[in-house]
This record gives sequence, structure tokens and C-alpha cells, in this order.
Amino acid sequence: MATDFGIYRVQKLHEHLPDMFDSVRRNVYTIIFSGPNGTVHHIDERAFQLPPYSVLFVGQDRIAKFDEDMTEDTYVLLFSSRFFSRSERDLHFLQHSPLFNDYSQVYYMALPEEGVAYGKVMVYLLYQAKNGLDEQVNKDLAHNLVEQILIMGSMTVNQVSMGSYKEDQDNFLSIKYKELIAKYFVEEKTVKFYADQLNITERRLTKATEQVLGMGAKEVITNYVLRKAKRQLIYTKKSVKEISVSLGFSGEQNFSAFFMKNAGLRPSEFRKQGYS
Repeated sequence: MATDFGIYRVQKLHEHLPDMFDSVRRNVYTIIFSGPNGTVHHIDERAFQLPPYSVLFVGQDRIAKFDEDMTEDTYVLLFSSRFFSRSERDLHFLQHSPLFNDYSQVYYMALPEEGVAYGKVMVYLLYQAKNGLDEQVNKDLAHNLVEQILIMGSMTVNQVSMGSYKEDQDNFLSIKYKELIAKYFVEEKTVKFYADQLNITERRLTKATEQVLGMGAKEVITNYVLRKAKRQLIYTKKSVKEISVSLGFSGEQNFSAFFMKNAGLRPSEFRKQGYS
């Protein structure tokens, strides 16, 4: 890290954390903010599904890696012990808080409906502080915001046992479903195909995704394909026709209709306006 404190949208994180997709121990504290679609983070070689609008706490030196298909509305806060420990009290908190030091559990905070707007303001203010760290007032703001997050986390944290969360059936099915989509989405875009792969009914799969991801099974496929399409439109020079082929659409017209229905713009319009 260039500094002891920073917040990044996940698309930009690789510029500051080149090993983000490797399972390694890092000497920084990590706080992950998920958006309306939730996100996935890998802890101790296991995929953990973070629910929508939640905050995940990962201590330094814990084996972790970022998922290559983290949703675009995920934000990542990184800070060092040196940044936060302005006093013995601060240092003691970091060294003893279960948020960061209990490796038998995963700790996260689900924001209540009325707290989502507050969470968005916190992310905005963290960015404001990061962009002005040369000034002491912004350093003070950054420290104050991190402290607020940790206090709220300590008060309202959810604990998921490392030994049990993988066995939670809805969580397990949702993770496996997303893994299968990543593998087969070009050829297969029907819920039935994936339900058959998991040896369950479409209704059971939808129940699991609604419980864990907050959306139906069909919407999970749609959102995944749409994210892939947006990334290619933004970050590559492929033609719309080439992108449609790479995503498994039978023709450019079908892809354009899909994109228009789900993004509200034609692919060419989306690319021109530079949406992310």
C-alpha cells in the first residue's frame, strides 16, 4: 500500500493491492462494504457470501483473497495498525477485538434498512478523507470514521462459525450456483440447467438465492451476464457484435435487446456515455 489508509472501489483495488486475487496473509486490516447484490470474499480458503448492504471485518495476517467476480458496487477499506493506533486504547482494541482476532468465526454487520443511507455517507466521507490525507483534519476525519465503523460493528456484529457456514444449505447452494454460472454462462442461461447440475428443483434454488442474495435465481444469471457485458464495453475495444458472441448470444440483435431491457440503454449508448 502506498499509505496506511485507503478506500477503493473494487475495480480500482488491483492498482493498490496487486496480490488481491491471491490467498495470502496481509499486514493490514480489511473492511468490505457490499452493495445491493452482496459480494463474495474468500477467508481461510473458503468462499463467504456477504449479504447485501453488509460490512465484513477481516483481521491482518488472516488468509484471505478477493473474488474475481466481486460485484461492482463493492468498496474496500484498508488500514494499518500504525494508522489507527493513536493511543494505547486504540492498539488494545485492534489486538483484542474479536472482529479481527477470532479466527474461528467470520464477523460481519448487516445494515438495517434505515442504516443503508448512513453507510453510503460513510463511504463518501472516507473517500473525502483519503483524498486529503496531507491535511491533519482529514487524517482526524479518517480515524474518526474508522473508529465509528468498529464501534458499530462491535455492537451489532453477526458471527458465523468457520466450521458451520459452509454447511448452511442456502449459502452453500448460492455459492455453488455462482461458481457454475461463471463456468457455463456462455452456453447456458436457464435456471433449469443449473438446478439440474445441483440436483435440486428450480424453486429450491430460487428460495436459496432469495434468502442469501436477495434476488431470484434468474436474476442472478442476468446480473452476472450484464456485469460481464458492461466490463467489456468499458474496458475493451471489441465491437458489440464481438461482445455478443463472447457472451453466447445468438446474434447482436438479441444481445442488444437483452442489454436494453436490463440496463436501460443500447450497448453503443452505454459505451458512449461511459457508464460503470
